[in-house]
Amino acid sequence: MLIGRMARIEGTSAKMHRARDIITVCPPNLDRTGFLSLDNRLDGGAGLTSRDWLLDRLRDGFQIRMLRAPRKGFIAFAPGRASWWPVFGADRCVVVQRLWVEAVNDSVALLLTEAEEWARYYGFWAVLALIGQGVDRCAEADLHARGYSIADDSDAGVMLCARILQGPTALPRLPRDWGARAAALGPGLVIQSAGHCPDQTARAEALVSHAREAGLAARLDRIDSAQDARNRLAAPGALFCVALDGEIIDTGQGTAPEIWQVIRRSKRL
Repeated sequence: MLIGRMARIEGTSAKMHRARDIITVCPPNLDRTGFLSLDNRLDGGAGLTSRDWLLDRLRDGFQIRMLRAPRKGFIAFAPGRASWWPVFGADRCVVVQRLWVEAVNDSVALLLTEAEEWARYYGFWAVLALIGQGVDRCAEADLHARGYSIADDSDAGVMLCARILQGPTALPRLPRDWGARAAALGPGLVIQSAGHCPDQTARAEALVSHAREAGLAARLDRIDSAQDARNRLAAPGALFCVALDGEIIDTGQGTAPEIWQVIRRSKRL
């Protein structure tokens, strides 16, 4: 009995300690937390998430936990039904959407614990995270240290990690149809975007304008919902991509002039 009581006391103490280190970001306090300013630093000011888009995601079920100063970092996670990453069979899982910390130390573990405890409380079976190329995804070493293992591996340089909280359960899986998704965008220049980033929206509009002036067919392909994203995103782990004649040529890293030069060379404009 004494051992059980001590374990409960230690668990309560750990939760109280985390509560002092963590801010829960929600619609009423979004502007006061400084989250948008922190998010803006990720890409040197170019990756600012639209406030309205973020509010919509929070209302859909996104959860955001942010480290208190002087630490800098946050995690965004969502139930499988609200996740924008294409993962099949994740209805009873929580999916990490973004994870970023300025200094690793114990910050990654602290933020992952927030997602895991939230998932346990609401009865989810597992927490999932993508690893691979690109920003905002988790490092494999950090996940392995937390007891995550590889649940699936795609042919697109992205793997799915899972920490099973209760089971047994069938493991979720990643899409295998990335080439078909890109080809489905069709001929000409197609820019697929979730509309989450003002900078990327401006980049897309500029590219479509240049293409049409040059006589090249061009259009925007808007992703408007989590289900739409899971079914149609053409590049793994990217809410913005540029396709030319059904092939992905950029996933948000290039500037509009840089992408336009690639298009000009390819189409000999």
